[in-house]
Amino acid sequence: MVTFRSLLAGLRYFLIPWLVFLAAGLIFLLIAGKAGAHLFISGHWNEVADHIFQFLTWFGDGVAYVIFCLLLFGWHRGIGLITSVSCMVASLITQLLKQFVFEDVVRPITWFHQNGMHTLIREVPFVENAYFNSFPSGHTTAAFAFFCSLSILARRHPFLQTGFFLLAAGVGYSRMYLSQHFLADVLAGSFIGTGTALLVVYIARRYMNFVLPSRAEL
Repeated sequence: MVTFRSLLAGLRYFLIPWLVFLAAGLIFLLIAGKAGAHLFISGHWNEVADHIFQFLTWFGDGVAYVIFCLLLFGWHRGIGLITSVSCMVASLITQLLKQFVFEDVVRPITWFHQNGMHTLIREVPFVENAYFNSFPSGHTTAAFAFFCSLSILARRHPFLQTGFFLLAAGVGYSRMYLSQHFLADVLAGSFIGTGTALLVVYIARRYMNFVLPSRAEL
């Protein structure tokens, strides 16, 4: 019988780095504060990084995940279905929170302008800024839901799991670097995405007889 504990054990090479990422982020946020944490992250920049993070942030875009999930569905129907459901459910949760619970939480560009600190924040060239509905980060949510799902399915590939975590974390970092989200937005998005992926895979395995792909299939 599939247990939630066994599911977590198979995900440890994604989950342990994520927990470190979450704990370090929370500690940094408590020490530096909302504005301080954001200015520290967005303040360390260069032109090469501008291009890298503009590309990396696309991996959290909804269009990107439609493409990725369709490709996965064509390769392995079960993997495609699991990742699709994880992304859709996680994104729905995030959008409901954005629109109906935290609708008054604004993006960094707006926040710094409202608080008379607009000269401190850098607007990255060629980035289309968003101004409202900041919490939680939708791109980060989708990235963690997608890559956490893949990590669960690639349970016998520890280095691949860690690589998936780094990609998801990179998307989250890009949202702060580009001043589209605060650190709290990203941490919340990572929690929603990871938690949703775990629940979707657990329900599929426990109650719908979903069988994880064999090593040969991966």
